[in-house]
Amino acid sequence: GSFRWPQGSYGPVTEIEYRDDGVLFGSTGGGYSTIITIDPNTGAEAFVGEHALGSVNGLEFVGDTLYGTFYEPGVGANLVVVDQNDGSLASIGSTGFAVIRGLAYDPVAEIMFGTATNEFFVDELLTIDLLTGAASIIGEVGFPIVGGLEFGPDGILYGGLAAGDGSLITIDPAKGAGTWVGWTG
Repeated sequence: GSFRWPQGSYGPVTEIEYRDDGVLFGSTGGGYSTIITIDPNTGAEAFVGEHALGSVNGLEFVGDTLYGTFYEPGVGANLVVVDQNDGSLASIGSTGFAVIRGLAYDPVAEIMFGTATNEFFVDELLTIDLLTGAASIIGEVGFPIVGGLEFGPDGILYGGLAAGDGSLITIDPAKGAGTWVGWTG
């Protein structure tokens, strides 16, 4: 990893996701969080919209639809659709988990994946039903706080660890098991 730009005025970015036309969306966490766009060349942020108390911790496009996981204090994580014009959130349904951070969609298997931390502070890989929001456990990743998920062009599921100095891992989508690749710094 390498530092590109200082944190913007909307707070720490909890997740980013590119749209097919090259627009980079981001969400900021904590308090009243926002949906923003980010210029990848300059780091400049543009306000899209603010949503209720809570935070969008995962973002993922499936076709033209931007999905997110919205954590609402005292309620837990809901799967939502994020309006790309005003940042508003339309709830699909409860995931059944407190917080789901990373989201990644496998277009070949047509499965949405996410991660959530269990009571032993180890993350579990989940599948998430796009029609109901309900999430199901595949298995333990074996690492804490997987802050981001993404399928690479090679079809491998990658995870970024938000704990410590950060690391890159690969994750077996069939079993949930993670393998350490290296430090990101």
